[in-house]
Amino acid sequence: MPDARRRRFFVVAAACLLVGLVVVGAIARARQAPFAGLDGVRLGMTVRDVRVRFDAVGPGHWESRVGDDVVLTWKPAPETHTGPIAATFEFHLGILMAIRAELPPGEPAAKGAPFELSDSTVVVREPQPVGTVHLTAIARSCPVHANEARSLIESRRP
Repeated sequence: MPDARRRRFFVVAAACLLVGLVVVGAIARARQAPFAGLDGVRLGMTVRDVRVRFDAVGPGHWESRVGDDVVLTWKPAPETHTGPIAATFEFHLGILMAIRAELPPGEPAAKGAPFELSDSTVVVREPQPVGTVHLTAIARSCPVHANEARSLIESRRP
């Protein structure tokens, strides 16, 4: 085989191998889908977006605490008890960085692996003695929650 053909063969083979690795990486990444959210609320949303989406869950009331950051707490109205039992949303610089919620076991966000880790999120689902599931979802990029995220990751390592 002449040198030019040999070089072309190796270049094509290397390109095919590279494309194959990219495809395998994309498939693996798709299987580790990021946290889908809680009733339409996902990390990265604004305060307004969270309130609009979560108000669609059903009647409830909001409490807010504003300081350096904003913390919204939602509880369902006493006469209705479908969906989440309670939810707290923590915002830093106006962006949702943490969700903490008490959920009935049938709630979609309560279902899933007890621990999920992606490039952007740490999600922990902890069954509670009272039959509920405590959900914690934290943005890994948040400097305010960096220690907590790291601690959750370290506590799940073998």
